[in-house]
Amino acid sequence: MQPNQSIAPPRIFKVCRFDVLVLGFMLPALLICAASLKIHDLIFSPLPASTLFLSSSQSLAIAEVELLLAVWLLSEWLRKGAWIISIGSFAIFSLANLYLALEGQASCGCFGQVRFSPWLMLAIDLSVIATLAFARPVECPDGSGASWKTALTTGIAVVLVLGSIWLVLLYFFVDSAAALAFLRDEPVTVSPATLDAGESPTGEWRQLRLEIRNRSDRPVKIVGGTSTCACISTDDLPVMLEPASSQIINIRVQFTGSAGLFIQRLSLYSDHPDQPTLFARFRGRVCKG
Repeated sequence: MQPNQSIAPPRIFKVCRFDVLVLGFMLPALLICAASLKIHDLIFSPLPASTLFLSSSQSLAIAEVELLLAVWLLSEWLRKGAWIISIGSFAIFSLANLYLALEGQASCGCFGQVRFSPWLMLAIDLSVIATLAFARPVECPDGSGASWKTALTTGIAVVLVLGSIWLVLLYFFVDSAAALAFLRDEPVTVSPATLDAGESPTGEWRQLRLEIRNRSDRPVKIVGGTSTCACISTDDLPVMLEPASSQIINIRVQFTGSAGLFIQRLSLYSDHPDQPTLFARFRGRVCKG
């Protein structure tokens, strides 16, 4: 060694790795958990919690975005870009949960049937944003991440991107409700799953329209229905649906109770052996007269 030659300091593996813990583990785990529970809810629940304020297609799209963002974070590709998108995404989630909280909603539907208060989720979203502010990604002194991890996440990303293209085409050019009905094994469907009755003083009646679609190859008769309250009238029943046909029925809803948001459940009964009961719900707000 030459006398004037300086000795390079030893490299420290993964210096300043708080950002890796947040962006590479905690945040992807949260996003994958939320997306998985949403998809499970959409496929296996008769009345998905996430469709109270959104359509099934919109809920599926949100779950897909969460999965893609999680894969992006795991891949460590363009980490600063992923960090910025993560802050923006959770800012949007915060506004949505604030709206649900002010509406008096008991559960936000962020985790499917697992009930979380919108106020609690708002606190979690704001905590994530604050954590991300302290987890700004920095360059690793020792180089890039492990090659096996990059290869694995890249492969998953390719699969999800191809699936995303298929879902976009399905959403815009094909009946996406048919795809969900196929996954849920439902020969008869109702749309929308949640009817919005709007706002009205107590005692007022509001007429809503509900579409019943027969997706099977046999005639189906809707014989009647019941609800969780005595404030619903379904005078259009019974009705016969031919194969691959649909029928609009009118449902009259009465606003009852004290001022505030209300949600009621409606059950329709059919003679189809594989689906004797169809479920729907409606929401509204009783205002002071």
